[in-house]
Amino acid sequence: MEGWVTLHRKFLQWEWFGKPEMVQMFIWLLLNASHTDRKWQGQVVKRGQILTTTSKIMEALNLSEQQTRTCIKRLKSTGEITCRSTNKYTIITICNYDRYQCEISESNEQNNGQTNTPATDKQRTNNGHNNNNNVIIKQLNNNNISLCTDNAHTREDKERDIIFKIFFLKNFEKPAYEVERFYNHYEAQGWERGNGQKIKNRIAAAKAWEQEDKTKKRFPEPFINAIREICEKLRDDDATKVMRAIIRIEIDATMVRLLLNAPVFELIEAADPNIIPRHTGRNVKYAVKRTN
Repeated sequence: MEGWVTLHRKFLQWEWFGKPEMVQMFIWLLLNASHTDRKWQGQVVKRGQILTTTSKIMEALNLSEQQTRTCIKRLKSTGEITCRSTNKYTIITICNYDRYQCEISESNEQNNGQTNTPATDKQRTNNGHNNNNNVIIKQLNNNNISLCTDNAHTREDKERDIIFKIFFLKNFEKPAYEVERFYNHYEAQGWERGNGQKIKNRIAAAKAWEQEDKTKKRFPEPFINAIREICEKLRDDDATKVMRAIIRIEIDATMVRLLLNAPVFELIEAADPNIIPRHTGRNVKYAVKRTN
């Protein structure tokens, strides 16, 4: 199997990065997913999809059945993949697959012929691909994985961040999952509404989007009102960072406890340390979850 997949350095902050079996599973899926639409035994396999079975994954990764099912469940819960089962196999779709297919990597592969050796600095200069150090290429165990900088996919990332904030502040239960469901739904429809009308403004469409179960809520309403006020006081990037960092809250008679995956409580404190107590009537305690 030839070709490239790309990983951003932010992969180091992925919430499952501390679990080796999760990293192993996700990278295996990336490397085995189809990079073009194709047919297999009458089944259309789209770009970013893999047809497989639990037993095949167990054999390939040397995992138990329980470990395999747990890894897949976790990847589904955080919006990395979606799954559809038939009586013969499971079709796994990698959400945001294009983020792991950096155009410059494919270009470098073409310029380097059929070899898997990364281009030297001189070669990248000649090919015009080293401007501002846009791409750093690193060889790991003879598999070439390029780590793209924040310049890659900027427009889509910003759009997704805006939609994530919309879903978070609408108090959806799993905003990250809901973002993927939103994109998967409309991409499958060719970005058309049910009446055939083209969607020109995805942000507006996101504002009208509804959860599958409208009764589900992610946070108590006083807390989400506090987050809305915090976001109004922060830059857009910082507001998104705060929302993405909140993993869980616990509320009792006197205390709001926040579990974060990064020390973003400093941003909350900078906005106004009294916002959450004012809305909830309780004190706040922060805990930071380790990500390495």
